[in-house]
Amino acid sequence: MPRIIYTSLLFVFCGSIQMGAQEPAGVVLEGMRTMSAGAENAFTISLPDADPKMVHKVWKHYVRSQFSTGTHYDRKEKEYWSESAKVKNITGFPINLVATADDFGSRVQFTLWIDMRGAYLSSETHPKKAEEVEYILHDFSVMLDRVKIEERLQEEERTLTRLERNLRKLEMANNRYNREIDYAEKRIEKMEANIVDNQDAQIATAEEIARQLEVVQEVKRQLMTVNQ
Repeated sequence: MPRIIYTSLLFVFCGSIQMGAQEPAGVVLEGMRTMSAGAENAFTISLPDADPKMVHKVWKHYVRSQFSTGTHYDRKEKEYWSESAKVKNITGFPINLVATADDFGSRVQFTLWIDMRGAYLSSETHPKKAEEVEYILHDFSVMLDRVKIEERLQEEERTLTRLERNLRKLEMANNRYNREIDYAEKRIEKMEANIVDNQDAQIATAEEIARQLEVVQEVKRQLMTVNQ
């Protein structure tokens, strides 16, 4: 009879896991899955809002920090191999971890095989160790969530920095506009004063012209008198 246990225990299927099925996020499924060595028992978890590239990066870091070994990607088989991993809560000797990350758009289906030196771990033969695998996958998903949030934070901080930079540019432009307005207002005041002076000068010049016309007329009369 299959067991269905959420969060702290293992969600186990007796049959194989259907490729691409929409598993609930955070639930670990167990079943036969095909990999390079053939059909072997595996553990799968659905990772929402992730992509294989990110999963690979975080899994590589997780394995290095937790199990003291590296991870390399087999491009032909599309598998992540972590050899001689020291998983103390599963076994006292080094084991191989084989994983795949299948992209399903808004989520990644992450599958993990535990190679116990020839036999692949299953809850049927090692129930307690299988629960440790569930813990590993949940712990890995938490690290992945943390990385996603950190990257989101970095992205939002970059956006904030860009907005703050744009605001500074707008403030500088506003200060420049106000300086130009102040300069223009002073120029206008000066021009208005020049207009008043010009109008006064025009009046004075017109009066001078009128006086000069009288002088010219008087000189003409004198000339006419001499010519008579």
